[in-house]
Amino acid sequence: YEMIGLGETIGAGLNLGKPEMQYGTERGKPSLVVRGIITNVKDETRPVPMIKVILRDRDNKEVQSKIAPPLRNELPAGERMNYKITVVDPSPLAHKIAVFFVEPEDAGAKKSK
Repeated sequence: YEMIGLGETIGAGLNLGKPEMQYGTERGKPSLVVRGIITNVKDETRPVPMIKVILRDRDNKEVQSKIAPPLRNELPAGERMNYKITVVDPSPLAHKIAVFFVEPEDAGAKKSK
């Protein structure tokens, strides 16, 4: 099963590292830009799933989220690539963020503006 990708955790072999946040404006509205680097820590090419950023309030409850595709669908062994997700008009309740990989079918659920 593992040879065809079944039974693996989504994003297995990929490291998202620590994201960086930057505030700015997009289309005249406040925005939060989340950037980071995805690293393939395995000895083989790995598929790169969709990336999701969640904004959480002080009680750790989700207040907003956005899903974005990676720049490439695959990442060769040992290579790195950047990612960038822009959340336009981020919730004023947001206190912290979480970034992780999601399955493509999760991309249709709970997108922000």
